[in-house]
Amino acid sequence: MFKKYDLLSIHVGRKTFTTLSLEKGIPIQDVMALTTHSSFKAVKRYISVTKERKKTVMAEASGKVKDNNLKVV
Repeated sequence: MFKKYDLLSIHVGRKTFTTLSLEKGIPIQDVMALTTHSSFKAVKRYISVTKERKKTVMAEASGKVKDNNLKVV
């Protein structure tokens, strides 16, 4: 038996922080400064696009009002 925090790494924390920060609308330049990355190439490995974000972006691109009943397939 292990405690959950014993199984997580700094990499997981950085990836989570980077993804959530970008989803909240923080500019990439600010996220890079906070994570001490000097180039986009270095930070892009930490960026993940969630299903919820994909749904939001597609709804905005199609001009539809956000609808919580949209489903991602």
